[in-house]
Amino acid sequence: MRKLLAGLFLGLFTSSGAFAQSLPIISQNPPALRWQELRSPHFRVLYPAGLDSAAQRTAGRLEAVQSPEGSTLGVQARPIAVVMQNQTTVSNAFVTFLPRHAEFFTTPDQGQGLGTVDWLDGLVVHEFRHVNQFDKARQGFGRVVVPLLGNGGLGVAAVGVPQWFFEGDAVGSETALTRSGRGRIPYFGVGLRANLLDGRLYSYQKAVNGSLRDNVPDWYVLGYYLTSYAKAHYGPDVWSRVLDQYYRFPFYPFSFSNSLRRTTGLRVEDLYARTMHELDSTWRGAQAARLAREPAFPPVHELAGQAVTRVFTQYQYPQYVNDSTVLALKSGLGDIQRLVLLGRHGRERRVFTVGSLNIPEMLSVGGGRAVWPEFRQNPRWGSKYIQN
Repeated sequence: MRKLLAGLFLGLFTSSGAFAQSLPIISQNPPALRWQELRSPHFRVLYPAGLDSAAQRTAGRLEAVQSPEGSTLGVQARPIAVVMQNQTTVSNAFVTFLPRHAEFFTTPDQGQGLGTVDWLDGLVVHEFRHVNQFDKARQGFGRVVVPLLGNGGLGVAAVGVPQWFFEGDAVGSETALTRSGRGRIPYFGVGLRANLLDGRLYSYQKAVNGSLRDNVPDWYVLGYYLTSYAKAHYGPDVWSRVLDQYYRFPFYPFSFSNSLRRTTGLRVEDLYARTMHELDSTWRGAQAARLAREPAFPPVHELAGQAVTRVFTQYQYPQYVNDSTVLALKSGLGDIQRLVLLGRHGRERRVFTVGSLNIPEMLSVGGGRAVWPEFRQNPRWGSKYIQN
């Protein structure tokens, strides 16, 4: 969930559990759905009949974070509508300004990648940070384009702000303002940690733009560590000061990087280099301390037949079929998701190419059968998903 355009919308997760950006092509709900409205001082919560208690709780949580969420950005967001969707098994959320509103998909994420915070509470904190990020653009040049273009002018003014800032800063907010959040989950940064401990320090451009060969962490991971480093070393309001500089006149090359340099003395490449150096030192120190007090791990032997390729490939969620064979989900930058059999001898054997997986962690094998959940979208009402 991928580019910042005039119709940008920022969401919570990609299809693999991590937030969406695209033009706001919003799917329809069945017409039999009866909508209710709940108003609070700063929000309109729209929800299907039957979600009254969840809507009241969400409105209360939104009001609770309305002031503290924007304080470090120097923003008090304007009132906004929040739509609660309950016709889907997709766990997601997004904010868009064409039209300006937020949507929360109420089905909780079933994995553990987001921590232990209540699902709707996590959406409130993360998505409302995006609302404040957008409204930060109502200054400087934004005062010219927003009256001319409406709320779409917010995206025009923010066109030079890198995507890693939007998502990483929001992950930082969910981590700081809740008892959980992705910043506290080891799994969230495991890819970056593995790269650094293996000596794979990629350039800033590769870290931002991704790779068709190597496993490069996404904007959420990169942005969380970059924005957190800047807050730790230059103050919690550092990004407010950077954006104040940026919005004075955002339409020239490297405007965001130059605004960062005027505020901290660092270009984005310098910020990346210093962040990676600090993370590398911290993680290597933790690894050395752990090895000093714990016995070495037993040697690991790979199962025969795994792909030998220079392109990143992974085998996940292994399930024993018998004492010498496992079923695993194979995927990677050169492979679509498929189930394969791996054993002690011989090559891997393809079993099945799966569809749109939902909660792949629930892959299970027993009695000679394998089961896993998949999404199925209603062909007419695009907001309605079921799980098979």
